[in-house]
Amino acid sequence: PAQALEDLTARLRSDLRRARRRAEAIGAVSFMVHAPSTITELAPLWERSLRVEAAGWKGRSRTALRFDERVGAFYRAYAIRACEQGILRILFLEIGTAVAATMIALETSGRFWILKIGYDEDLARCSPGMLLLREALGHAAAHRARSFELLGTASEWTRRWTDREEEM
Repeated sequence: PAQALEDLTARLRSDLRRARRRAEAIGAVSFMVHAPSTITELAPLWERSLRVEAAGWKGRSRTALRFDERVGAFYRAYAIRACEQGILRILFLEIGTAVAATMIALETSGRFWILKIGYDEDLARCSPGMLLLREALGHAAAHRARSFELLGTASEWTRRWTDREEEM
């Protein structure tokens, strides 16, 4: 991850700086990583994360975890197990008082694994998902993670961060 920060393209670094300036024009930008260790700690973070993930196209298309009963139940059960093991991370990027983006991830075995990411489309001009991903990559580097995994299907936005793709 530390090398990944250095390997970001000049264009992506420029886009991130511009997005950060746009966000700061709205309000203070803050980044939080939560590592809940009990279901009591997890519950409000989980609900907050689901609200943000559903605040855009995932909500409109009903693909957000809060609307997909089967997949949502799977992720919730998995999050509870990961919470109990101390490896679950729930991240938030706030702009002013608004939660602009969220990420559900795992941090284990020297790796950082992104399970889900979502953002509030009302703040899309600030690229909150990209800003959160940049902060998460910095977090992983600071914690000496050996890899940073963008799970799921490769797409245009993930290819901006890496040119490595692995079939699983």
